[in-house]
Amino acid sequence: MNEICENPILVGGCGSSGTTLVKTLLNSHSKVACGPEMSVFDRPKIYEMTWEGFYNRWQSKAFNYFDEGCIFPLRVDGGKGAYFAFNRDEYHDEKWVDSLFAKAHDVREFWAGYFSAYAKRKGKLIWAEKTPNNVYCIADFLNWYPDGRFVNVLRDGRDVIASLIETRRFDPLRAIFRWITSVAAYQEYEHHPRVYCVRYENLVTKPEATMAAMIGWLDLEWEHNIYVENEVRSESVGRWHNLPDDIVPFIRLACRNQLLELGYEW
Repeated sequence: MNEICENPILVGGCGSSGTTLVKTLLNSHSKVACGPEMSVFDRPKIYEMTWEGFYNRWQSKAFNYFDEGCIFPLRVDGGKGAYFAFNRDEYHDEKWVDSLFAKAHDVREFWAGYFSAYAKRKGKLIWAEKTPNNVYCIADFLNWYPDGRFVNVLRDGRDVIASLIETRRFDPLRAIFRWITSVAAYQEYEHHPRVYCVRYENLVTKPEATMAAMIGWLDLEWEHNIYVENEVRSESVGRWHNLPDDIVPFIRLACRNQLLELGYEW
């Protein structure tokens, strides 16, 4: 296949950590296309499927199959749903996808072609994809794309938990579990040369310097239009102080050691 980008960028981290903000800022770069969330690379199943098996699942739209093996459940209420590739209509129509199946030779090449074509349509060279749960499949993605990079977004777990409870209706234990596991998944690869961590607190208090450092690590030129002022807000730092008093002791017990290890104070 021609015109395939082999140095993609994958963005992940715990939900409510600022992954959407990073996605928005990355997408503003003239060479990077980071489209709607697809929930593709967070699925262990896709990395082990045969080409024929993937083709059959896609054609029959049997997408619930890809939920199997996900570390974090996809829905707050615990239900299952076909979230896999759920924004696909915003990328390509089915006729175009059928033509891609005729060209690709395996699942890895299919997704490289899929996202590369989207980037080309946007006039850009590099594709990126943001799904928070990508953090659970870092090694699989980096093995698939030897020149790919992974960007992890890290935020104070107390603020993440507060956000998950207040804006996404998570119960406290579920919110705590999500932050703990996503951070642990990142920490397994934090020293990998193709893994980078951007802290939410730095992003909203020192946006230009923080983004410039990340852009430099991605071997891209800094562009001043990347910093979109109305996208960056610092008011949400420390929001955990508004949590009910009976929840904070549970967060302290479960998360204190991990927070201290990451450099946060308690």
